[in-house]
Amino acid sequence: GLGLERREHPGSGRSARQRQQPAGGSDDLRRGRRRHRGQLGRLRPRRHSARLLFGALPAASELADVELDEPRTVTQREWLTLRLQVLGLQVSYPAYRVGLELAEGNKVRLVLWISTPMAEHLQESGRRESARLLTYHAEGIRTRVEEMLEADFPKLWKGYQERSDFGGEFMAPGDEVEDPPQRWARWHKGAFRWD
Repeated sequence: GLGLERREHPGSGRSARQRQQPAGGSDDLRRGRRRHRGQLGRLRPRRHSARLLFGALPAASELADVELDEPRTVTQREWLTLRLQVLGLQVSYPAYRVGLELAEGNKVRLVLWISTPMAEHLQESGRRESARLLTYHAEGIRTRVEEMLEADFPKLWKGYQERSDFGGEFMAPGDEVEDPPQRWARWHKGAFRWD
């Protein structure tokens, strides 16, 4: 910050005014020094604060309204692919991640990625209980897909066949950290099947 400093003549511990007065000084000089010290005590360096004013100037929009309102043509395939991806994110949980895509043959493909804690729980539960739980999740996801098709893709919904147009896989972590994921089971023709 800004400070006030007293300059002294080089080579001397006394100021120029002190050198002009005899040693011991006069009463006027002492009174002057006291006034001078009092004035210095009242002086304080000013604090300069910088203020950032937000909103003072209109911010330029990164996305122009004209461009956002411009119509865009997409195919049913592109729109369905995007909607399946979004739906997969919506039905994902910490215990498992869901991937939905339009696979070869125009079939909806489910990939359910099981987390390590859930995989350990299923292994402890046994194959029968595991099959029941995974079937429950797969059927719930299939229902969400069918509801979306019926509401947003009525033409595709008319030709949709549950047993043949929806399938998938259940993937679990490998035995070791560096091992790739392994497929535990499949959803085929409307039913859960162990590999």
